[in-house]
Amino acid sequence: AILAWTAIAKIFPGILIVHLVAARRWRAVAWVAGIGIALLAVTLAVQGMRPTRDFVTYEMPQISDGRAFPHTELPATSRVNWTVYGLTVRLRLLGVDAMTQPVGLTIASIYGILVIGLAALAGWRRPIRIETPSGRLAVLQIAVALVGLASFRSPFAGAHYGAFSTLCLLALLAAGTSSYRDARLWMVGMVVYGLAVWSIPSPNVPATAPWLVVTGVLLVLTVVLNLWVALRAARASGSLPGEAGEAGEDATYMVPGRGAPAASAAPL
Repeated sequence: AILAWTAIAKIFPGILIVHLVAARRWRAVAWVAGIGIALLAVTLAVQGMRPTRDFVTYEMPQISDGRAFPHTELPATSRVNWTVYGLTVRLRLLGVDAMTQPVGLTIASIYGILVIGLAALAGWRRPIRIETPSGRLAVLQIAVALVGLASFRSPFAGAHYGAFSTLCLLALLAAGTSSYRDARLWMVGMVVYGLAVWSIPSPNVPATAPWLVVTGVLLVLTVVLNLWVALRAARASGSLPGEAGEAGEDATYMVPGRGAPAASAAPL
């Protein structure tokens, strides 16, 4: 129900539907489709046809080509734009004349197609296993990474909003490690990343070249991290490292103690 609602309301979470279809989870796909149709029927019954028709024929094209977000071209706003298109605007403002608006939109569209392909590949090559804690954790990591990557396709996403899924991903990566040392490193990375994004000046502050560079590098690192998690799933034809191989087996995962992970535990 949540996936159906968010896919209709925000569009980019629909990337998880692609993943479910590719993973051949037909029951889940049927539930999402059924609830989506029910939500659409209720909307049409309450609001009539015009709002939905206007959204599909007028608003969605403007969201896709950036006309719905004219502020994305402003220097001060580009600094807080946490999307691939925002990265091309930064480059244009830094003197890369080839990064015109049409070129930037084309790059964003190509990026979006690649993310859809990656979601399909990850779902096709690696089965979804939720019988064990480690299996559920791996599914969460892949889902959050794909949603983050899809959100970067939008013409505009504010830095604090756009970075939230990556903060969640860093916490999930910490939870999935087999040692407290690695977990601490991921948690430190999460804190540093969060503070870095929080320190970005608001659009009310005039833009400067150093901030365009710093936020651009931070955005690239954000995309790379999410991409690494999704590619790791796409490359694996079975279980990921540390994940259970068969139902009934459980991977090693961390529990509070003296620093040693528990060898096994009953599924949650």
